[in-house]
Amino acid sequence: MAAATRYGRKPVDFPVCFSYRSKKGNLTLKLVRDVILSALILLFLWSGIVFARGRYRPGDWVSYTNFRYVTSVAYDHKYIYFGTTGGILRYDRFRETWNTPFTTSDGMIDNWVRRLAYDPAKDELWADTYSGTAMYQPTFEEWYGGGVFPAGLVQSDKGKLSLTDLFVEFGYTYVSEGYILGPHLRRFDLTAHLEDNWQNLWIGTWGLGPGLIKLRSYDLILKRFGLFTRDVEAICFDGDDIWFGGGIDEDGRQGITRYDTRLEEWSYYEAPYLSGLPGAEVTAIVADEDFVWFGTRQGLIRYDKDRDSFTRFSTFSGLENDLVSCLETTRDGLWVGTISGVNLLELKKGKPDSLSFRGLPKGKRFSNLHIYDIERDSGFVWIATELGVFRRLNVGGEWQSFIIPEGKLGGVVTAIGRWGEEIWFASPRGILLFEPEGMKSTLYIPPGTMPERGVIKLAVNRERVFAATSIGLYELDKKSGVFIRFSSQDGLLDDRVQALALEGDYIWCGTPKGVTKFYWNNPSRLDY
Repeated sequence: MAAATRYGRKPVDFPVCFSYRSKKGNLTLKLVRDVILSALILLFLWSGIVFARGRYRPGDWVSYTNFRYVTSVAYDHKYIYFGTTGGILRYDRFRETWNTPFTTSDGMIDNWVRRLAYDPAKDELWADTYSGTAMYQPTFEEWYGGGVFPAGLVQSDKGKLSLTDLFVEFGYTYVSEGYILGPHLRRFDLTAHLEDNWQNLWIGTWGLGPGLIKLRSYDLILKRFGLFTRDVEAICFDGDDIWFGGGIDEDGRQGITRYDTRLEEWSYYEAPYLSGLPGAEVTAIVADEDFVWFGTRQGLIRYDKDRDSFTRFSTFSGLENDLVSCLETTRDGLWVGTISGVNLLELKKGKPDSLSFRGLPKGKRFSNLHIYDIERDSGFVWIATELGVFRRLNVGGEWQSFIIPEGKLGGVVTAIGRWGEEIWFASPRGILLFEPEGMKSTLYIPPGTMPERGVIKLAVNRERVFAATSIGLYELDKKSGVFIRFSSQDGLLDDRVQALALEGDYIWCGTPKGVTKFYWNNPSRLDY
């Protein structure tokens, strides 16, 4: 099923025919025609809004990206707004908490905001973006494209601050010339500032995100929010924390993002400035009680929660390849899949520095095969490779090639998912359900042409199977066998989905432009 447009049906042209007898008659008929046409256009636009709202509601799609580059600041009776290269941030100045940001997932026409303006007479927020002007109407909670940007209502100032000495958090220094000096002597310019009516000076920086200067105490507080890098290839839930990792950003910086959902705080770990973290091009993340493990293009990285430290393992440690493609934890240890083989990293309880990559003999590591995914159930460890699926008993033993009856699954298998005793496999042929009881298998083929690699990731729960592809997010209803495809026209930041993580009624989708949290189980959502 094709994705619906964000605003519903597209406007169509209405032919209007009149007979003209005089100039006066022509003028009258022209006015009548214009009134009718304007009314029809307004009616159609309103029906489009109703159409879109009937399918999605505010909050169904919430996206986070790199908001560290601030271009402008504005405020109304409730929020401080920060225009950034990734969207608009909203800080509730009464509750002193962040609200969800505005991005293209909410109907904005572009995430790169050049200027912000607020119209107090009409209670309207205006954004000047690289794709044009847009206006947000709080009453309808909708963004509208077009119009003339009210430059005279811009509130923020880009001029130099008259402040000299400010107290900044450890590792940072404010320089009166108009920038902040960060760790390793890196410079971050102040881009905009705006004083509210509470003696607070809200600032934007180029690289550190938004900030607050309290004019009474002269404290400069950095207000971190969002991802360090917008490219998200891996997501992991770890208690109250959510970890995000991906590629190098456009500014050349790379790092890992940690979001504490309880404290609502964002933390960043930037490579290569931390010991043990030479690179942060993350491809996979898993967590256990003591550690968070990151598969990267530079090897396997272990984060020690107690010591707040990183350690790198590479081919010199015994890895088959430094480019790690997937990870999975078991009672035996950590399974590490690479682009040329698999390792079992044995963990000795109570000895965090006693690690061994000797869990598998050399001949059982599939040294010449790309390992796409690893999954485990109560009895087996499963690996997806370019030559199909192999499985091994959890307690050890030989690898066995897993052949589905009737040849429904063959060749490359790119992803594995599990729910209870159900095992799901993804290949260019489609998505296959294998039920060990009775050795039953069912092949589901998404409508339309699947991309060359097919499914990148799978996520499964009791009712649904979600598939990440380069053309959007597929949702399979297990009961009906019906697929629905969601794309950037619905609320994703990008059509390429490369990471998935289920959180109850929500699913997190990682893309090259950020991560989107989708309320997939909204009972008011209409699918057609």
